[in-house]
Amino acid sequence: MNDVRNNETVDVLQTLSCERATFKTSSQFPGVMRWFEVTSQKKVVLSPIEVAIESLKRKNEDLNILVTQYKENPGQNVKPLSMMLKGIIDTPVNGGFPKYQEAGITIPSAMI
Repeated sequence: MNDVRNNETVDVLQTLSCERATFKTSSQFPGVMRWFEVTSQKKVVLSPIEVAIESLKRKNEDLNILVTQYKENPGQNVKPLSMMLKGIIDTPVNGGFPKYQEAGITIPSAMI
């Protein structure tokens, strides 16, 4: 997961940022018209750490939903939960937690 720029290797995780755009329209959705005029817009650039935190929060929410389902119905198949846990802990895609540690980002145990 490295990118080569100016003959030096840069970890993609350290350079990952995200631009979030929010638009306000003249009317609320849904409506009878096919489009609404955009009255204002706001763009925010998220830093790599903010992108990582949001990603971890979303994954925690997904995991909490699965755990709650299994607590309510212990007899159901645990394969989806097992697959999600494996994908979080030992992921070959994007390097998982070790990549965050290599980038100098410490993850508090309360977030995991």
